[in-house]
Amino acid sequence: MSDATATEDDDLDGDFWVVVDHVDRRVAVGGELDCATTPTMIDAIAALQGIRSGDITLDLQAVTFPDAGALGALVHLRQQQLAQHASLSILGNTKITRLATLFALPWLTTPHPADDEFDRYKQASIDQQRLQAERGKLGRTDDDSPEESQALDKIDVALELAGVELDAARAAYLREPRHAQPNAAERRRSHRDETS
Repeated sequence: MSDATATEDDDLDGDFWVVVDHVDRRVAVGGELDCATTPTMIDAIAALQGIRSGDITLDLQAVTFPDAGALGALVHLRQQQLAQHASLSILGNTKITRLATLFALPWLTTPHPADDEFDRYKQASIDQQRLQAERGKLGRTDDDSPEESQALDKIDVALELAGVELDAARAAYLREPRHAQPNAAERRRSHRDETS
């Protein structure tokens, strides 16, 4: 059985509501999600983040109207989760999908956004932390033997590479598509132009 709390605010625009399930770490939102109601959603998620870090599911399937401010809040919430090495899965509807497409944010349109990219980022972060801990244990002194110096040099190189991988994985997880893939009609048209 889930430990859920509900918030309904008729003073806000439309029939806005939020349900927070603390056990399943899920927040469901319904009604108009705009500048007046978005702070309530953010507070609900912040309450979950304050209890403990971890993955959160945000169910927006009952949202009747999302505005660009809500979209900005979702981007910010995702970045907060990423900083905690956790994911924010967003379950949307056609209105959310339309807005995400308009702003070229494909991770908003899938139930479990960028799982592979998130896993890559999480693993790169773990690798970097492990190398930093190993580096911290060894330390560098004037009395290091050639073998110890060589081991430290290898760890330093590995740390540098881990930092590059972490940056690349983070960029891949957060990126917006730079070039849309051509649809079938565009590919046929391009093929016809090439063969003509």
